[in-house]
Amino acid sequence: VHQHATKDFTPTAIAASKDLLAVSDDATNVHIFTVSSSGTLTPSTVLSKSTAKVTALSFSPSGALLAAGNSSGKIVVYDTGSWEVATDRWSAHTARIQSIAWNAAGTHAVSGGLDTNVHIWSVGQPGKRVKAANAHKDGVNGVVWAGEGKVASVGGDAAVKLWKVEGLA
Repeated sequence: VHQHATKDFTPTAIAASKDLLAVSDDATNVHIFTVSSSGTLTPSTVLSKSTAKVTALSFSPSGALLAAGNSSGKIVVYDTGSWEVATDRWSAHTARIQSIAWNAAGTHAVSGGLDTNVHIWSVGQPGKRVKAANAHKDGVNGVVWAGEGKVASVGGDAAVKLWKVEGLA
């Protein structure tokens, strides 16, 4: 077991891609670590563009993008080549984001939150989204892509739902 213990913060979310590990802290930051072939974690950079505590992290399949969702319902997407903000326009949730998942092409992401909603976001058109309003009565706990054009979600209402997604650009 390889470890990198930190007493500087309490981790709240985690995501991995290739040789990168993203870990959010109990403030508003995302700490990026590089993972060596021997398993050693080396701090690389700290992303601090979130306006609230980061509660969900997800790398795109290629690893080119990192989505960071927060407790106030906003998602910031970072370009992992430069760590610059790719978009901060994914902000339709009104409560904590619980889960973010990318489609296989890395062109769209789905998010679920405690506001009961599921949103599908476009990388190419950040202001455009598809919404499943009131997807789960007691909030959305998790979301995944279930093949091309389908999203599955689970919620506090003990339901598993499969959604056909149309209108993606």
